[in-house]
Amino acid sequence: MEPTHPEIESALLKKALWLTPEFAFRKIEVFDQVLFEKMKEFAFEESWRPNQSINISDVVGTTDLSYQGKTWMELLRSGGRMPENLSLAETNPDYYHGVKKKEPKMSYIKTDGKLYIDKDGHHRSCIAKFLFYFAIRTHLHGVEVREYQIAKDIYRRYSGIRDLLIEKGLAHIRISPDRKILGTEEAAAGIKQVFDVGLLVINDRSSEVVRLDSNSSLLFLEIVHRLGRLNKYWIGGRLGRVLRR
Repeated sequence: MEPTHPEIESALLKKALWLTPEFAFRKIEVFDQVLFEKMKEFAFEESWRPNQSINISDVVGTTDLSYQGKTWMELLRSGGRMPENLSLAETNPDYYHGVKKKEPKMSYIKTDGKLYIDKDGHHRSCIAKFLFYFAIRTHLHGVEVREYQIAKDIYRRYSGIRDLLIEKGLAHIRISPDRKILGTEEAAAGIKQVFDVGLLVINDRSSEVVRLDSNSSLLFLEIVHRLGRLNKYWIGGRLGRVLRR
């Protein structure tokens, strides 16, 4: 067994070293900010809740690149502010088990069912994962969550159509995401916005523009895929017009 840092010889750490949870040696996932910025344009629902309850096992990673390559056990054993956080966890366990809003705040981004620590709460999230594992608890209360639900089907069709247009020498036809807000709900629990997500296809030569929804984007993908075998002048309607010239 590797030696522990004497300044963080807490009861929780000792238990974690002897009765190591399965997740302890998993790498802390690093949130792909570049991909997220692209995917965010395809979010059909966004919400912000300042006082939410989360399942701590859904916390898989962080937006902070400095944690890349580290495991949860490494953070528990040698995190920069872990000694004081472990000490506070032992003297004030109600901080973790209680339902009050966490101060200082703990914030997360949620997408695709996964939670990523966002700026605040890395050490405390790590402690909660181990603490709740041994206490047979699941939910941490009083945290801030920003959630994005992505229309992945439309994102995949967007990527497929974009690549096919380039492959078939149709660079004058552009495609981009198009979101229209359908509504906003504001309440004490937070804010939720709902969007209609589609795609805009623009022909720079003819100035023809067409908007695709989920169904028509699938049809358009098939049409572009078959171009060459399928003469674009045989295609009727707005989907045909945007491909001509």
